[in-house]
Amino acid sequence: MSSLASYKPGTPAAKFFTAGTKNLVDFANKPEYKDNEVIGGMVAGQLLDSFATQANTGSALAYNDAFLTSVGTMQGNLENLKTGNQMTLMASEANLAGGLIDKQEKAQKNIIQKTGEQDRKGITTTGTEQRKGIKLTGEQQRKGIKTTGEEDRKGMVTSGQQDRLSLVTSGQQQRLNIGKTGEQQRKGIKLTGEEDRKSIKTTGEQQRKGIETTGTEERKGMVTSGEQQRLSLVTSGEQQREGMVTTGQQQRLNIGATGTEERAGIVATGGQQRLGIAATGTEERLGYASKGAQDRLTVGEAGRQERQNIRERTTQDLRARADARGAVRRGGARFFG
Repeated sequence: MSSLASYKPGTPAAKFFTAGTKNLVDFANKPEYKDNEVIGGMVAGQLLDSFATQANTGSALAYNDAFLTSVGTMQGNLENLKTGNQMTLMASEANLAGGLIDKQEKAQKNIIQKTGEQDRKGITTTGTEQRKGIKLTGEQQRKGIKTTGEEDRKGMVTSGQQDRLSLVTSGQQQRLNIGKTGEQQRKGIKLTGEEDRKSIKTTGEQQRKGIETTGTEERKGMVTSGEQQRLSLVTSGEQQREGMVTTGQQQRLNIGATGTEERAGIVATGGQQRLGIAATGTEERLGYASKGAQDRLTVGEAGRQERQNIRERTTQDLRARADARGAVRRGGARFFG
């Protein structure tokens, strides 16, 4: 007990284990259970089970540590072997690649040298041919330009003379056309003005006649409409007064009939409600009496079943305790020999 008192757990799991073990020991040391063999056997069996679990856990941890250490050593050796093999392969590949690169450089230098010589020869030949072709082309172009210039000068002289002749003829024709067009336009404007004046005069006379006729008809229509409106207002007022008188009489008769019917309905409703309340009270009293009798029977039956269930649970608990005591005794006998 002194070791448990001085022990200070450092993890939540250790705290729970220590608290549970202390509670078991304190429970077994209580005065009412101190001399109870069943409680003592159960506590001892639980403590032994916990100690065995601790021992098995330690063994499992030691096994796992040893196994993982061995696996780590083997894995490290395998990784070292793989690294050495990869380094050897990379060195071999580097040597092969270096040899291939050297050979490729030599071959490319030879190819570039031969290609440069061929290109220089071809450029020299091409330059000579291009110079000859440019010289011939220049001579031909100068000849063609000279011939083209002489023909252009001749054509421009001829074209200028023709343009001057066509301009003189075109000016004379335009002046004649302008004179004829002016005379025709003046004649057309004069005729159009005379026709417009005639049509405006005729239209004005017709509009004045139409306005006079329309005014006369509108005045006649307004007089007739006023008389009809006065007659309709008089007739409508008389009809409204007669309708209001008739409506008032009908409303008074309807109000009297409605009051009589409402009073009769209230009396009949009150009688029916009193009868319904009396019948409802009688039925509720009968229902309360029947429900009270049923409740008493139900409570008595429930009490009998509960007492029977308590007896059965007590019997089962006693049997379970006896089985537990027997199991603890057999376990202790096997453990202690």
